[in-house]
Amino acid sequence: MKYLIRLFSPAFLHKILIREHFDYEVAYLEGIPTRIVSGCKDKDTKTFAWVHIQMEDRNQFFCTYNSIREAEQCYRRFDKIAFVSEVAQATFLEKTGWKGLRTGVVHNTLDVDSIKSLAFEPISITIHKDLVNLCSVGRLTKQKGYVRLMHILGRLLRKGYNNWHFYLLGVGDQVNDIIDAINREALSEFVTLLGYDTNPYKFVSKMDWFVCSSYKEGYSTAVTESILVGTPVVTTECAGMREILDTKSGIIVDNSDEALENALETVLSDRSLLTKYKSGALARSSVFSKEASLAEFEDFIL
Repeated sequence: MKYLIRLFSPAFLHKILIREHFDYEVAYLEGIPTRIVSGCKDKDTKTFAWVHIQMEDRNQFFCTYNSIREAEQCYRRFDKIAFVSEVAQATFLEKTGWKGLRTGVVHNTLDVDSIKSLAFEPISITIHKDLVNLCSVGRLTKQKGYVRLMHILGRLLRKGYNNWHFYLLGVGDQVNDIIDAINREALSEFVTLLGYDTNPYKFVSKMDWFVCSSYKEGYSTAVTESILVGTPVVTTECAGMREILDTKSGIIVDNSDEALENALETVLSDRSLLTKYKSGALARSSVFSKEASLAEFEDFIL
């Protein structure tokens, strides 16, 4: 679809797909939605584009456009462009070199009260308190780095660290690669794939650490949710992490296998760190509120 859509102009797509007049039109995702909304010619309509990821390759990022020049023309038609993190905004502006765009940072809005309430629901599995319980939640795709995480956990096991269990919630097209990595690393007794669950918070809240092994993020909702339920985080350096975490609620390391392995080895060998970071996560959770994030959104579009 992202290549087929190039055959039609943004104006034509907008005319066919958005037939009514609206006061506001929001392209809440880069790519196809942004191309469609950029075709709005109604001067009485305010238009907004949202960018959720950190740009690494311009050509890949703008693959729904016929050229970088066309992409620039489309983005310049928007009244404002929102980025979900400061790093995502800075990277976009640096790599495009486009001047004069009206941009801002609007963090993802979360239903904080609901998440905290759902975290108290019981779970159907037994968590062994004598182990360090690790977890992650996300789409099972290459971007999330779960295959490399399995290899890291395998190396830790071979080093003699067998005092842990890892739980992974999610579905995606890399599930078979992850299962293969689990089998190659002999981790079947140490890793549990929980699949998709409408309420991941009830699992995350009962874990010791949340692990984010992503190669890239825009602004991780899963990491934010982990802090909301009081579970500290070990994460690779990705966009938004330094806005979500402080030094007391999470450990941010270079985005490399070696750095992530060293961080996990540290938390597995020093159980006293858990008490420190657990209290830090609970304290950090007070920073996030639905009211504040909605106000940020409204201030941006109004």
